[in-house]
Amino acid sequence: MSDMRVILASGLFLFASLMPASAQTTLYVNATTGNDSVSRASNSAATPWRSIGRAAWGSTNRSAPSSAEAAQAGDTVNVAGGTYDFSGTVVDRFTPVYNTVNNGTVANPITFACIGNCTLAAPSAYSPVIGSSGRNYVKWFADVTLGHSWQIQCYGLVGGTPPSTSVRTKSDAGPVVCHASTGCWIEGAVIDGGRGIDYVDNWNAIRLENCTSSTIRNNTAANFTRDISVGITNHNQSIITLYGSLNSLIENNIGTNAGAGVYFKDTSTTNPQRGDIVRFNRFDTVNEVIAFSIITSEDRNFVYQNVGTNGRLGLAVVGGGLSNDWIFNNTFYRMTVSAIALNTNGSGGRIWNNICLECDTIITISAGSMVPETVADLEHNVYFGYRQFYVGANGVQ
Repeated sequence: MSDMRVILASGLFLFASLMPASAQTTLYVNATTGNDSVSRASNSAATPWRSIGRAAWGSTNRSAPSSAEAAQAGDTVNVAGGTYDFSGTVVDRFTPVYNTVNNGTVANPITFACIGNCTLAAPSAYSPVIGSSGRNYVKWFADVTLGHSWQIQCYGLVGGTPPSTSVRTKSDAGPVVCHASTGCWIEGAVIDGGRGIDYVDNWNAIRLENCTSSTIRNNTAANFTRDISVGITNHNQSIITLYGSLNSLIENNIGTNAGAGVYFKDTSTTNPQRGDIVRFNRFDTVNEVIAFSIITSEDRNFVYQNVGTNGRLGLAVVGGGLSNDWIFNNTFYRMTVSAIALNTNGSGGRIWNNICLECDTIITISAGSMVPETVADLEHNVYFGYRQFYVGANGVQ
């Protein structure tokens, strides 16, 4: 028995010695009392850094980062409430201002935690401000149950002078972007898109592109529209856009005044768009609550228990149609055009157990006649208070 104990103890020691070490350090940033000349080793609650960049890049110079001095896998950076200014220029629609120099891991992410209300200002950045690009397991977190938040006021116009407290974004993106990364996490952001953009392109509060296993949770966003001078707002101006997103979780977000709530856009040459879960979100006065315009590879996304109110379309399906997607237990209330808009493309989707209340029309077919069950399986839905049930090429009912 004693020999067995020795063997087991030796095996456990060997296993432990092979496990990777992680930093597990708490770092501190305070815009009022901090000092960026403090070394990483000397950083503490009493001696914090002044800027978020010092923690993200390990340097006050974004172009000359120091991985050894920056936040590392397992670290939590506690950011005190206040205003955090970035005066530089990035000019990149995918790379955030505070893109970390290091990666986290699935068990040990790099976490930036706002303690209070943290206002992010980058009036000359011409880029997103937070998220990740080419970096894995980076988490931007604010505990909304305690009233904490990342505050982002956007400036999306091409010309003019942005307010000093705003984030100037590059066209065809938005203020929060996760790009070419795994495990990007955005929680507790309050994002205002401001005036409608003056160009014809994408404008997204939160954009996931070529990402795997992202988490988008407990965020609030409003006013992602297009200026009437360049055309009517459509689903390219969205609260959340997924563009080649794989196995992402999108939950408990609130969005108002936008072209779309959640927009499943094409995959292009990026990840196949599948395994995404969209649940427990609330969207009001958005043109399309849930929009699909997939053209290439996607399969089996789950959209359930979302609420859309006072919009134009509840579920809008164009492009390549649905591909084994499940849309169930959602509520679409007071859609001025239609609760469900379909086309004749796709290999099949399940649209079950949804409540459509006081919508002008229940089902609209953009081209052709009513789709077969192999394209859209509509069962167990509740329709009430509509003006007309069906509009398609073969008539109105």
